[in-house]
Amino acid sequence: MWITEAEAKATATYINTVESTSQAAAKSYSELYNNGYLEGSAKVSLGNAYASFVSYKDALLNAIETAIADGKTTTAEKASVDKAFSRYNTAYASLSTAIETANKSIQDKLKGYSDNAQMAADEAKNNAAQAMEDANEAKNAVSDLNDYVDGAFADGIISETEAKAIATYINTVTATKKEVDATYATLYNNAYLTGTAKSNLYSAKNSFNTAISNLITAIQSAIADGKTTSSEKSNVDSKFTAFNNAYSNL
Repeated sequence: MWITEAEAKATATYINTVESTSQAAAKSYSELYNNGYLEGSAKVSLGNAYASFVSYKDALLNAIETAIADGKTTTAEKASVDKAFSRYNTAYASLSTAIETANKSIQDKLKGYSDNAQMAADEAKNNAAQAMEDANEAKNAVSDLNDYVDGAFADGIISETEAKAIATYINTVTATKKEVDATYATLYNNAYLTGTAKSNLYSAKNSFNTAISNLITAIQSAIADGKTTSSEKSNVDSKFTAFNNAYSNL
């Protein structure tokens, strides 16, 4: 069976179409296979499907070129081309499926990251709210301590009862601060808290810690000998002011 000039041209056009389709497939494959979010079975399947596609594409083109090389075709050559074409179509369908699967795998992973990011953001928001609530409780505890200390210092004498009461207030402040510490640690260690916001939180928390520590030390020093002087009271007042400033920056 001879190959006419028109048939030869039509065959050349068909070969060009196969080549163009292969180039498009190669581009899609490369973009997906090299995507950092594609991994596991989806990546392996895509790689295998593309390798098979290339192999069967080459086999098809070789079968066609062999069949038309001498200007005529035999029944066997036609059968070979038909078989190669069938395998090519199957390989192309498998590659298309693998491409769709790979793309879905990437999109699902990105969605998972997005969902996780939203969850982390919500958690950070809740932690921030809890941190502020705990800080408010600490401020209230310190305010109660300061109010009592002001009254106890009024006559310059610290009675045993007043000393015990002050110790109780200090314990309350210390316990409340531990709650602040725990909430702060959770917030500070959130992976989505970065940059200036993280640095500012760190600095503000350190100032808050120092202010509480200095205030408690000043009070304990003032009441250690059972009486207070005006300078000791002034020192406690200044430490309380420093605490309020640190709190306002937290």
